[in-house]
Amino acid sequence: NVDSSLGPNQIPVIVYVDGTSMLPTLQDGQTVLFNKTHDIHVGDIVVADSDEYGGIIKRVEQIDGNNVHLVSDNKQVSYEYIDGVLYEVKGITTWVDISDINGVVIAY
Repeated sequence: NVDSSLGPNQIPVIVYVDGTSMLPTLQDGQTVLFNKTHDIHVGDIVVADSDEYGGIIKRVEQIDGNNVHLVSDNKQVSYEYIDGVLYEVKGITTWVDISDINGVVIAY
């Protein structure tokens, strides 16, 4: 059992936002506080580990059993040429397992 300012068995953790995919909600370099839990709901912002992207902070768009669909708040799409190849630059959408969710953002 752990007691914290959030209550019994609530573990607050501080992380930093890296990137602009959660604009306008979260800013690059901003500090956020999350609660280590798997009690998530559609619309929550969560901290997760993605096999494809590593550590990410994203919004829960859908929950299907143990599968959680995460999306970026930043819906802006841009295009960039790199070495003569045109790339589409946009936010992340990905599925993760509920066990890959580290917690829910509670303050930002």
